[in-house]
Amino acid sequence: MDRQLLINIIRFLILLTVQIVLLNNITLFETLRPYLYILAIFLLPVELSKAFVLLIAFITGFIVDVFSGTYGIHTFAAVLLAYTRPIVLTELMPFDGYDKFKDLLPAHYGLKWFLKYTLWLTATHHLALILLEAFSLNNIGLLLSHWIGNVLLTEFLLILTVFAFFRHK
Repeated sequence: MDRQLLINIIRFLILLTVQIVLLNNITLFETLRPYLYILAIFLLPVELSKAFVLLIAFITGFIVDVFSGTYGIHTFAAVLLAYTRPIVLTELMPFDGYDKFKDLLPAHYGLKWFLKYTLWLTATHHLALILLEAFSLNNIGLLLSHWIGNVLLTEFLLILTVFAFFRHK
């Protein structure tokens, strides 16, 4: 089995397990919930086909939905994230392109690039989650504060995880 494929499978399983077992049970200030599982989608190799990334995102979101008791909102948000990922990758592409042998980590493309990449996609993912969960635009100020708070919490957790658990070169 290809080493990179094995790393991605293990990463996927660990992040999904942490989300289901630990993070699904954490709520801060009654509204803020971290969603670390999206890191598995962020770190998928660039050369994977869009259809395969969408399938992985669907499966990931569906598993989180099953264990969260939500009815498709994580599935939708994860698929939306996977759908917009190539657009974001194209917008942020380095001059010399992406190296298929390098993970999409700050160690390879820089912290500024990684923050733009993850923040853009995290914001998209969380906006879909919040709007689907509320299913209303009533009290838009509260929805926006939940969205911003969740994005910042998840982004902090993503950065912390990347620097704590992924090797730096």
